[in-house]
Amino acid sequence: MKQQRSEQAILFIKQKKDTLIAAGIAAVIVVVAVLSFGYLREQKQNEAREAFGKALSSQGQEAALEEFRAITQDFKGSIYATYANMFLGLNLLDKQEHREAAIAFEEALRSKQPAAFLTAQLWELRAVALEFDGSLDEALSSFQRALSIQNNNYRRNDVLLRAGLLNLRMGQNEEAKRMFEEIIADGTANERTLRIARNEIAALEM
Repeated sequence: MKQQRSEQAILFIKQKKDTLIAAGIAAVIVVVAVLSFGYLREQKQNEAREAFGKALSSQGQEAALEEFRAITQDFKGSIYATYANMFLGLNLLDKQEHREAAIAFEEALRSKQPAAFLTAQLWELRAVALEFDGSLDEALSSFQRALSIQNNNYRRNDVLLRAGLLNLRMGQNEEAKRMFEEIIADGTANERTLRIARNEIAALEM
């Protein structure tokens, strides 16, 4: 019974990948729309903006991948390169090229830093890519980095749930239980997340 519940919960979380990708895209578009790009010379700024807009509106995934890759090189160090790496990673994650996606998210984190909630999401995305890649220790470390970011409550309960389920997969039941209890104590999680957390605690206590 315990194993069945855990497997069902992990399946549910895997099915949330598309939602996570969509959330990443929406968040980036909002932030890019309001950023000031004064750190680039005007001509370079215009070139970067046009390239980024073209990549966003590309028809076909392969074309988008090429254009985002070009931005990461042509405008290295700029905020456009940061978000191009994030979109590159999202597309690679969608293609199930998980290790390559993790590398793209790492590059985004190394370059010009986005807002705190997007930094947290980049760590979460890296964790997701690594988990699908089978690199569980690295994935757990990335989830922990996402949770450690101060003044950021965006998707916290979702990250706690994923990290808790990953701890279960790794046999770290006490840490998993602690995370599920934190979700329940917080009181702001959606009903599905709460239900999974409660079910997992019940299964652990059987």
